[in-house]
Amino acid sequence: MYKKLLILLLVSSMLFLISCDKDKSTKPTHSTENPTFNPASGVYNQAQVVEIICVTPDADVRYTLDESDPTELSQLYDTPINITETTTLKAKAYKANYLPSEIVIGNYSIYSEMDNPTFNPAPGIYNQAQSVEIICTTPNANIRYTINGTNPTESSQLYNNPINISTTKTLKARAFKTNYLSSEIVSGTYTIDIPEENIVATPIFNPAPGVYNQAQSVEIMCTTPNANIRYTINGNNPTESSQLYNNPINISSTKTLKARAFKTDYLPSEIVSGTYTIDENINPEMILVPGGNFTMGRATGDGHLNELPTHQVTLSPFSIGKYEVTQSEYQTIMGTNPAQHLSCGIGDNYPVYWVNWYNAVEYCNARSIQEGLTPCYDTSDWSCNFNANGYRLPTEAEWEYAARGATNNPDYLYSGSDDIASVAWYNGNNEPYGTKPVGTKAPNSLGVYDMSGNVWEWCNDWHSSYSSDAQTDPIGPATGSGRVSRGGSWSNSAAYCRVAGRSRNNPSSSNLNLGFRVARSSE
Repeated sequence: MYKKLLILLLVSSMLFLISCDKDKSTKPTHSTENPTFNPASGVYNQAQVVEIICVTPDADVRYTLDESDPTELSQLYDTPINITETTTLKAKAYKANYLPSEIVIGNYSIYSEMDNPTFNPAPGIYNQAQSVEIICTTPNANIRYTINGTNPTESSQLYNNPINISTTKTLKARAFKTNYLSSEIVSGTYTIDIPEENIVATPIFNPAPGVYNQAQSVEIMCTTPNANIRYTINGNNPTESSQLYNNPINISSTKTLKARAFKTDYLPSEIVSGTYTIDENINPEMILVPGGNFTMGRATGDGHLNELPTHQVTLSPFSIGKYEVTQSEYQTIMGTNPAQHLSCGIGDNYPVYWVNWYNAVEYCNARSIQEGLTPCYDTSDWSCNFNANGYRLPTEAEWEYAARGATNNPDYLYSGSDDIASVAWYNGNNEPYGTKPVGTKAPNSLGVYDMSGNVWEWCNDWHSSYSSDAQTDPIGPATGSGRVSRGGSWSNSAAYCRVAGRSRNNPSSSNLNLGFRVARSSE
């Protein structure tokens, strides 16, 4: 019995082993190598004849051109394939008793070459503006161009009409077309060297842009004979089709006026722009100074070491007195005229003098109260609240910025001119001896008078040495031995009347040539 069972088990084991050997002998043990393409997939500027190679001997390569995956029923590869347009080629290799290869994909982008654009006239040096055509001989090409130095792309300015080049520019262009390779970038510099006499002069506004308490009738003038002046008041830059100037322009509300002058066979003028702020609530004796940046300190000419180093200052808008405070104004507020018994210029319209720093800030507080404004000064410690809307003394930075006309260009030595006699009373033109009525010399570009000469003017700051660091709305140190005074006076030489010149005095001192003007923070 046991022998029969043992024989049956042996027979069953042998049959199982034979079956396993049979299954093992019929299962593929090798893989077909992946096909390769020659030339490889990529971007080409002409049709490509593509070979498909499989290193496994006697393998069948099947391929598709319609983006479907190849199977054993797909097109059999037997000769190179001619690809004439952008195509996705897929291939797979098969062989009996072998595992098939992986699917190999090749993307062939076939683009035609574009002709490079050309310029007419060619780049070069010219003595007048040029109207430049850009030409591409490839039909229906889109030409894109730049004149700002960057390379053109498909999103750059589309060329439609000849380009007017009136100043030196580098023109760059490139042509594009669907199913084409883009052209090379073509570049050329047009140097326009126009004689100054062939450029229309920049127009001038009269009165100058600024802040006014009533409507202004503005003339626009151009020194080039027979030039046509075009202007806008809507913020756009004027062109040859803008409003032609014939008569003064009435500006009754705040507007930005822009103008440009044109003349046949001349290069147009630069665009001149200016804002007229019309505010009936503005005290006509105060000038609104726009905020901005400037270089503070002696940037030109000779002077003293305390005017250096120059440094950048950023200021918020503020208002400053059009004139130095007069004897009449001071007496009206304070009930006395400290100059009335002296012989250095007496009269209602003469600047007040013989006032110390404390007298000046007391006047500021009293005037603020009289006009219903918030006083700036705390008389217990003489600190200044720059957020109050009342009158105060200008900071030293505000004073210099206003004296310069809110600009370093031009960088005048004196307030409004390099000719001191035109803008200042000083010891070179002071006959007879003493101060002179305010506003009797020319103003600076902001319309502020006597910031050079007549009397020194107290500033709010304690005196200190300059730093080279950039500053924003500086107010000077918290303490010191002297308060700043600026501008020079009738008894000083021209050197002391420069906009960069600095002096200091004990705040309790007063003399025959020391006065002040007021300022207010912008509301």
